[in-house]
Amino acid sequence: MSDPRFNELFQLTSVISLLFQILATALIAVLSYSVSHAGRRRGMLYWSGGWACYMLSLVCVMFVSRAPGFGQALLFGYYFFEYAAVMLIFAGCRYTATEKRISPASRWLLVPAAIVALAFALSPAPFFWMFAWHTAIIGLGWIVCLAGLWPAMRGTASGPGVRIVAVGLVLLALDYLHHLPTGWYITANHMTLSAYYYTWDSLIDGMLEFILGFGTVVIIVDTERAELEVANEQLKAANERAAHALHTDPLTTVLSRYSFEESFRSGDRRSSHRGTAVVADLDGLKEVNDRFGHAAGDAAIRAVADGLRSLIRQGDRIYRWGGDEFVVVMSEMPVDSARRRMEALDVAVNRGFDKAFAAAGALRVSWGVFAYDVDMPVVDAIERADRAMYDLKAKRKAVEQGLP
Repeated sequence: MSDPRFNELFQLTSVISLLFQILATALIAVLSYSVSHAGRRRGMLYWSGGWACYMLSLVCVMFVSRAPGFGQALLFGYYFFEYAAVMLIFAGCRYTATEKRISPASRWLLVPAAIVALAFALSPAPFFWMFAWHTAIIGLGWIVCLAGLWPAMRGTASGPGVRIVAVGLVLLALDYLHHLPTGWYITANHMTLSAYYYTWDSLIDGMLEFILGFGTVVIIVDTERAELEVANEQLKAANERAAHALHTDPLTTVLSRYSFEESFRSGDRRSSHRGTAVVADLDGLKEVNDRFGHAAGDAAIRAVADGLRSLIRQGDRIYRWGGDEFVVVMSEMPVDSARRRMEALDVAVNRGFDKAFAAAGALRVSWGVFAYDVDMPVVDAIERADRAMYDLKAKRKAVEQGLP
């Protein structure tokens, strides 16, 4: 080779250790990209970008001695891509801690990085010293990355990925920073280092990088899992709101007819308990709407619901059957007891009717009751109660018209 620096570079770093580092960083880059790209937080792609740059820097080292005509260009690539890798990993650390993405202006930091890389690549000084100063810069870069990650370590939500990355950053900082004082010590004592030192150092670099890379993948997976848990909670809450909307009548807040269908859908809709079904219907709702508007009609319907609430027990259920008609299922309630309660319904309804619509006059509700048991399905009892309600409505109308 024409340049002795490249001989020294290739001799001090074995092909096996370089391949180990390249494969490790490539695997981490692919894994982190796959997980980040599938999620919604694009800021996590900083990690995969950093490891991709790190892999490119190692590829440049691998080929620097095999292409002597491009030696300086490849050496420049080694320095520059490693600086870019540290910058992107810092961006990933910062994003993990603060969820803040780097500004477009931050890209200009690559310019001084390129200048330093070019100066090292073209310097006539021995590669030994250029490598020592370069690793010192990278070591300081790992410390800066740790500072960017620090808020996440102090937070209560700090996960295992954050702690693994922090450990990896500390170990890599120590590993990279030791080259410069080692070089001074060796030079001052007129000593030489064996090539095995750099071979083992390269293997250690690879293992520590793998620790750091593993931590970054864990961070990404934990972040995406947390996002998924939040999305699942939101979906659950949305489903609960939708179910509540389906089961609750929005005007009166009593149960809806859909809720009744859901409750009595199974089997032949027979109940294992006895009780009474009540059907109640507001008389003259059309006249109220025509004379005083739908606001008065809505208030009258709410008054019926409130009146029924005041007459039933805690375990009884009120359903808005449709329009101004309501169904009440009163478990273990004898028919006579239910009838006595419903006889007070008109008074209860008018007590709760909005005084703003007092001109509408007193409201009146027709109702019917029928018992259900194991031999009489609730739905059949409701049909019988509905007939009784219409019979009462017809009798009242006949009395009003003076018919016999």
